[in-house]
Amino acid sequence: MFTDEGLDIHYWKHCPMLRRCEHCKQVVEIASLTEHRLTECDKKDSFGKCQRCSEAIAKEDLQEHLKTKNCNAAKPEKIANHCPLCHENFQPGEEPWKVHLMGRDGCKMNPRRMQTLQRTQQLQQAKPGTLATFRPGPTGIKGRSPTTTSRIPAPRAGLNKTPSRTLNRR
Repeated sequence: MFTDEGLDIHYWKHCPMLRRCEHCKQVVEIASLTEHRLTECDKKDSFGKCQRCSEAIAKEDLQEHLKTKNCNAAKPEKIANHCPLCHENFQPGEEPWKVHLMGRDGCKMNPRRMQTLQRTQQLQQAKPGTLATFRPGPTGIKGRSPTTTSRIPAPRAGLNKTPSRTLNRR
């Protein structure tokens, strides 16, 4: 069974659905990383939105980015999700984000995906009693008020400055 502290560490360091913003150090959902950079990040004023790929690009690089036309054009949100890590379009909705960010054949630019797959593989190959085994159970956190902007609770220790947007808004 998970503890509150264990879940906080998972969200902060290991969860393949999350990433630490390299500009403000806040932990955010990858699905909302572009929105975070454009609207929430401490460095939001240093980003502009590419009209072709819809990604947040450093303003100093935006003109060159637009000139080269090398970015992968984002499809409308109702037609496809667009990954800010690998720049690929894939099926819309929350479940496809999970498959893309956590699946064996998912996003190759998500470093937490491979770490998670390797840990899972090690646990599956371990003999009973040699490593901690995962026991399925409820993962909800008792005693925390529900957040309205994200299904992923913010760590209690203040690791996030503000909650990130929910995957449902994508």
